[in-house]
Amino acid sequence: MNPHPSVAQGARQIGGSIPADSGCSISILAVGEVTQTAIDNLKKYLDIIKPSFAVKSATGQEHQPQMTRALKKAIERLHGCRATFQDVVPVVEQFEGRPVWEGEVHIFTLQDHPTASLCYAWASPIEGSEKQKFYAVLHVPPVASPLDAIRTSIVQDAR
Repeated sequence: MNPHPSVAQGARQIGGSIPADSGCSISILAVGEVTQTAIDNLKKYLDIIKPSFAVKSATGQEHQPQMTRALKKAIERLHGCRATFQDVVPVVEQFEGRPVWEGEVHIFTLQDHPTASLCYAWASPIEGSEKQKFYAVLHVPPVASPLDAIRTSIVQDAR
């Protein structure tokens, strides 16, 4: 790793990516003697905290990489194609002026899917459980936006 230009003479820079697909990095500067044990312990700590880091999407919306990876895996299993994270957007669906759904919808581009180039995905808690239900709605008519995907899922869940 190349040291940051502001690293003082004689200081070592230690760091890594958080997580690899987020484009984020963290660096720790160590001046003086640093044991290999200290470096190894630091790297273990970074591995533990990586999933909790929120990163910003292209539109500046924060999201959790761990959730993004789980949704990507769900899309790829459900729809049998590769999915690449594109963005996350906030969505609020209202009925008679009151919110009936509020959350974040992740947008993924799809490779080699026969009918769709995009997929909208999110997770919602299952009532009475600690588990979550994953949704992966394809961008095919009548679904043309994250809000359409939410509306479609609400109708399907009501049946």
